Amino acid sequence: MKYIRRGALRVGATSTSGLIKPVAFKRPDGKLVLVANTSAAATLDVGGLPAGDYQVSFSTAAQPGAVGAVQTILAGQTLTTTIPASGVITISGTP
Repeated sequence: MKYIRRGALRVGATSTSGLIKPVAFKRPDGKLVLVANTSAAATLDVGGLPAGDYQVSFSTAAQPGAVGAVQTILAGQTLTTTIPASGVITISGTP
């Protein structure tokens, strides 16, 4: 996996939607990575992240390896992003 390296620790992640199956990891550098499998197009509202910059990327059948804009959130803010079809979405803290 590109964003999850040796030494990363799995941390809790849950979803209120049956369409989204998330897992999250804390990397050795302290940054968080969330990977979610979606069974349809979805909007993800991710709370509980520390303030910082996050890169969003996803892969669907029509758009493999798509990279979105870096999003900056402040403490207590929610990161909101979408995936246009079923696939895998990754939200990764950037250095």
